[in-house]
Amino acid sequence: WINIGLIILNALMMGIATFNFVTEYPNRSRAFQILDVLFLFFFTLDLTIEYMAWGSYMLRDGWLLMDFTVVALNWLLLPLQHQVYDSVQVLKAFRILRLLRFILKKGSLKQVIVTFLNIIPHMGSCLTLLSIIFYI
Repeated sequence: WINIGLIILNALMMGIATFNFVTEYPNRSRAFQILDVLFLFFFTLDLTIEYMAWGSYMLRDGWLLMDFTVVALNWLLLPLQHQVYDSVQVLKAFRILRLLRFILKKGSLKQVIVTFLNIIPHMGSCLTLLSIIFYI
């Protein structure tokens, strides 16, 4: 659950970091960059623990390989983040996919997601009916 909380917090911080009240002030922007590196340290520690647990199997698991690739590329692009800021931000957004892995591992959360996806077509029908009623 700590991983999920940190992934969500990292996603929120990445979103907040794009607002003018952060980007226009160098001190605030620098604070967000430092927090981002701290998150990167945590994700690296998480991958290290997973590697110690799974060994070379980690590279055969699609989710773990994706985690490794995203974290490794973030480390490689860290010195360049001022020059290619937009590209690095897009890559950092892939960290959020780690959350999907945790959701799919937990049976109850997976059931909630599947149920939600199954009711989307019915929600469209309700929206259509409500639109007709409001139009009349």
